[in-house]
Amino acid sequence: VKSSKKFPISCSGLNIPYIRRDVFSIIINECNFDSENFPIIIDDEKININLLSKLINRCCPDIEIVATASNFENGIEAILQHKPALLYLDIEIHGKTGFDLLKCVDTSNMCVIMVTGYEKYAIQAIKSGVSDYILKPVQINDLIEATNKCIAQIQQKLAQNQVKEDPTLYTDFISI
Repeated sequence: VKSSKKFPISCSGLNIPYIRRDVFSIIINECNFDSENFPIIIDDEKININLLSKLINRCCPDIEIVATASNFENGIEAILQHKPALLYLDIEIHGKTGFDLLKCVDTSNMCVIMVTGYEKYAIQAIKSGVSDYILKPVQINDLIEATNKCIAQIQQKLAQNQVKEDPTLYTDFISI
């Protein structure tokens, strides 16, 4: 969802445009996130975690970050503990990569948004099945678009799982 009206927010003295909160909230409210499935941020720089958390909190007010991690091991632990539906992941993490991390966990029920300062990993990210790729410094419109895209994917998976659990949902729909 894009809006022609943009309002500035202040992040460390920067004026950053964002899409209207009321419009974005409607999209988020339609998604059935369980608290245990809220997003995780993994980045080796705490300042980036803090900034991304603030941007998400400000522009995606109904999304609550349940955990953050600033190293590879804590990132894996957070994913295993919280089983997030959405993961914001840096690529270079203290000598390892976000790709290495993704190989260590089940990502089948996870939407991954890479948030990085490096363009050179974009093709590898696409081949790895990452849902979106955002370059630092984060542009708020990119963040919102990527988050919307992931929410749509999560909603689609939820709907598919509901049909698998109750096939009559599908047959009832067909008979309409």
